[in-house]
Amino acid sequence: MTFEVPINRIRVDALLPTLLGSGTLIEWEISDKYCSRDLEFAVLYGRSPTDTFQKLGTTQDTYFIDTEERRGGVDTEVYYAIVSRDDETDETWSSQPQRAGSNWGKQQWRLAREIVRQERVRLTKGAAPGVRGYLCKRRNYGEQCSECTDEHTGKVIDPDCGTCYGTGIVGGYYPPVEVFVDQNPDKVVRKLTQDQGMLKDSISSWRVLAYPRFETNDFFVDASQNLRYKIQPQVQTVGHISGIPIVQQVEVKLEERHSPIYEFPVTDNG
Repeated sequence: MTFEVPINRIRVDALLPTLLGSGTLIEWEISDKYCSRDLEFAVLYGRSPTDTFQKLGTTQDTYFIDTEERRGGVDTEVYYAIVSRDDETDETWSSQPQRAGSNWGKQQWRLAREIVRQERVRLTKGAAPGVRGYLCKRRNYGEQCSECTDEHTGKVIDPDCGTCYGTGIVGGYYPPVEVFVDQNPDKVVRKLTQDQGMLKDSISSWRVLAYPRFETNDFFVDASQNLRYKIQPQVQTVGHISGIPIVQQVEVKLEERHSPIYEFPVTDNG
């Protein structure tokens, strides 16, 4: 193996998921040079950068959830690494180990735990509880859709494609994850247009816990009404501890009923 890797960046999200009882989320981005390859990823973990790493599992997605709690306390270190393998050429690349967590001390853990507790109570049991729904994360790597993309440029030529839902990648989005959001009806964004002046648009500002993280071009499904909202570029961290996001403020746009994201299968289990 060499240390030339097809992975641009690895993000290990262990702190907030741990507080929510959701394990550790490991995500990675594929460089453009390798996006056309058929890659498989093995996820490994160890106790130090020079440890003998153990394999947790394999995936062809660009994320993996380690459901085990491996920290064992604020002083226990855990590292993750990704081994990428090209199924066609049998080449492999190993990433540098990435540490899980941060340098939070006990006081910061207690503060974060209290913030999360208050946000969850407000969103699920408060006087004006949040809206229950599902976040669908957009795929950033996978099989290129042959139904709607230009074979030479990879650009989407049919934004209404039912195979990739306009993303250019087969499947379009990862499976939905249940979340609660604060859909404050008073926080409606007004957009200034050159021809018509100030108009009220269907873009709203919501408050959410930062796990799973809302990112541009993901979408949210209102479980009760099946309304679907696309996440806009204006995603801000409004609560953090030592740079680790705890609470986000996101702008969303209600999609029209003819949008292909209404065809993406989301089953309400509530």
